[in-house]
Amino acid sequence: MSTKKRLKLSAIALSISSLSVGTALAVENVNVDNFARAESDSMIRSQLSVIGDIGKLFHMRGPIPLDQQAIIRMNMDTLYSGIILDLSEPAVITLPDGGDRYISMQVINQDHYIYGNTEAGTYTLTKESTGSRYVTVSFRVLANANDPTDIMLANQLQNQISVNTPFVGVDLELPEWDQRQLKIARDALNTLALLGLDASKGLGLENKVDPVHHLLSTASGWGGLPIENAAYEILSVENNEADTPYQVTVNDVPVDAFWSITVYNRDGFLEANDLGVNSYNSLTAKPNDDGSITINFGDCTPEKRNCLPITNGWNYLVRMYEPQAEIISGEWRFPELIKI
Repeated sequence: MSTKKRLKLSAIALSISSLSVGTALAVENVNVDNFARAESDSMIRSQLSVIGDIGKLFHMRGPIPLDQQAIIRMNMDTLYSGIILDLSEPAVITLPDGGDRYISMQVINQDHYIYGNTEAGTYTLTKESTGSRYVTVSFRVLANANDPTDIMLANQLQNQISVNTPFVGVDLELPEWDQRQLKIARDALNTLALLGLDASKGLGLENKVDPVHHLLSTASGWGGLPIENAAYEILSVENNEADTPYQVTVNDVPVDAFWSITVYNRDGFLEANDLGVNSYNSLTAKPNDDGSITINFGDCTPEKRNCLPITNGWNYLVRMYEPQAEIISGEWRFPELIKI
């Protein structure tokens, strides 16, 4: 490891270890041990500002409005539905059968341990089974953001999601976490994640994740699905400036559902651009004559197919839904971007 990289990692470690200094009374300190709880509690508050009330099922009926990004690295491939549950008493969820249309349910507890499922059925959630009083339940329904008819069909499937809970509109009882400290930790962990986060080790149930990758995934990919439901690669390039274009060509991605690639700004959020495009997937991208798909990044012109605008400090996330064995094992990886 180079001296420069060692110094960078040392600075990150010092930033995180010093988070207990200088906090006002009645505000909870953030540190390495409680970061996942602090971040998840803060995400619950953020989502509740969009959803409205605890126990209320919220449907996002179209692509994500860029001014309503409740969490970082949201996707543009699916329509979101969501609910915040108080599990002081059990709640019952019914996930409908999507047929050929992808639909998933995801339960996230306050320590960012995650359970995901794509099988239709009825599920009972309790505080004991999930590990915390409050949980976020997210639903994803595949929809072509550029096709109003397809969005309407996805909306019909959203309407079949059912949640039964005795706690609707009750008060949220969470600590007030120090947001300055939380941002210091999040920024440091996001930087560290770019050096080699393995989301397959960081997203899932407590007994299945690696503590280090779980910590990094909480900061860099809060709310991601476990590896059996989706594989993620959060990546950057060497010259991630707005004036340096890149390109990637891919063929035969081993997934049972679909794959996508999405560009984010340096803070992990979708950035508005003149084209109104932040993502392409295997269903919306225009293929090459041989069936492969080329995605371009930056320097977008009418001649460049599947082009995503970029900003200074940009990064990208590859999502592979229902990955096959060679992705899960690490035998197959998404191709690296090439500078053009």
